[in-house]
Amino acid sequence: MINYNELTLDFDENRLPPGQQPIITNSIEQFYLSIDMIVRARELTGYSTMAVVVGLAGVGKTIAIQSYLNKLEDRLHTGLPAGMILKVTPELTTKELMATLLTSFGERPRSSINRHMIANEAAEAILDFDLKILFADEADLLDVKGFEFIRYIFNKTGCPIVVVGLRQILHVIRKYEKFESRIGPHLEFLPPDEDEVLNKILPQLIFPRWQFDPSSAADIKMGMELWERTQPSFRNLRKVLQYASVLAEIHEKERISRTLLKQSCQMMFGLKYAEEEPEEEEEEPQTEYEQESARRQDASAKKHEASV
Repeated sequence: MINYNELTLDFDENRLPPGQQPIITNSIEQFYLSIDMIVRARELTGYSTMAVVVGLAGVGKTIAIQSYLNKLEDRLHTGLPAGMILKVTPELTTKELMATLLTSFGERPRSSINRHMIANEAAEAILDFDLKILFADEADLLDVKGFEFIRYIFNKTGCPIVVVGLRQILHVIRKYEKFESRIGPHLEFLPPDEDEVLNKILPQLIFPRWQFDPSSAADIKMGMELWERTQPSFRNLRKVLQYASVLAEIHEKERISRTLLKQSCQMMFGLKYAEEEPEEEEEEPQTEYEQESARRQDASAKKHEASV
């Protein structure tokens, strides 16, 4: 069976920066709670249900899935991951969707023509590998037939399934009574608020030359401006810092500054920060030579003043 990381690393937007651990925001904590509910409900009662998670693009839904799966221990009797992501891609036919799920287990469809037989093979694989949880990510790309396949897999296996995507998936679910009746928890994955960005996210982000001190008034002001231009997308925030990090290296700056963030925003969005007051020039740290030279110039000036 392919590890869930191998399934999602083909998508660049799903990669965390090197060394970066998932930042557990309020939305991710609520996500964990909702998923734990449907997983434990099956273990405790024998009854299974589905869940739906919706949210704006770029707020961290896929990262939340990855971090949750990373918490799960492998199945001892199979030695394989207990959960998996089914990544839905644009214009994927129902037959291709079922084949993708089956391939995720390292299996090849034995029936290349009949999609119903492929669906049965995928269900058998879920049961054989004793899957604990299945996430259908980017589920807003599914059509009615795709949702029917997800429902069929759920009915055949009893494996808890979480459909994750943009809010428009709710329109399909609500029109499809057979599917809606099987949905349990509904979770709105909200973007972080400004306080969470300033005090939790920005201090924990790892990028070359990025430093953020939430006790610094200058850093807080810089962070507020950064979030104003990138909210509500965590993905946009990451991209701005990514390019600002490169600019800091190109210009040989010790740290990412407010000016570099502005340049990165302009590169990405063609926008400028709204200035309510003139921006102060950022002073570069002086080298030992420059400090010594400044001391000599100051001493010379004082000597000149005394002679006059």
